[in-house]
Amino acid sequence: MQKLHWIKKIKFPISLCVLCDTPTASAFSLCHACILELPYNHHACPQCGVSIEPASSGAEAIATSLCENCQIAPPLYNETLSPFIYTAAIRYLIIGLKFNKQLLYAHLLGTLLADAVQDHYSSQDLPDFLLPVPLHKHRVRRRGFNQSVEISRVVSQRLQIPILSRHLIKTHATAPQAELSAQQRQENLRDSFQISDKIPNARIAIIDDVITTGSTMNEVTKIVQKSGIKKSIYAWSCARTRQ
Repeated sequence: MQKLHWIKKIKFPISLCVLCDTPTASAFSLCHACILELPYNHHACPQCGVSIEPASSGAEAIATSLCENCQIAPPLYNETLSPFIYTAAIRYLIIGLKFNKQLLYAHLLGTLLADAVQDHYSSQDLPDFLLPVPLHKHRVRRRGFNQSVEISRVVSQRLQIPILSRHLIKTHATAPQAELSAQQRQENLRDSFQISDKIPNARIAIIDDVITTGSTMNEVTKIVQKSGIKKSIYAWSCARTRQ
């Protein structure tokens, strides 16, 4: 009886860290050390999210500095939040989700994105709706899910923001963006999205797993604006590639 009583007092770890296999008592499945080592996008252009060198020291300079591209030709959306650079552990999680069906990683990525949103915005500044970037139906059928939708579900649950899940569709089965140049990406996506249900005239956050050149976000924003939306449109992604 004494031995059984002693066993009951042991606090077994809930899971192993998905990155280093360290036992962790957190249901989050990332250990504290690995969370600290994630490739944070600390100094990012607020318009497009690309990592930049701050113009000068001080929090105000970091928060207001635009990259050279956005000073010349900014994207259509008003603001970008991409808390991580697409490298190291974040790249591993995104690839594992998309191509290895590791849906647990959608929970991790969505939680990390939601935490970054909470740190960045006040409750009054949060958008009214989330709009995940759609995949073409053939790709959804092949993959079994849309990673942007899965990430959006976690963000929606954490922040209590409803998802516009059936309001935008992808009508053309375009070539994978990763294989194309920046110019080809724009041509590849041209007229590939279509409004399938009326989008409320409200503040909207478009959600994707990773932003590379911003072509996808720009094309979705263009379609949303054409539908009559006059309010702020945010681009949120888990990661942003370096440029």
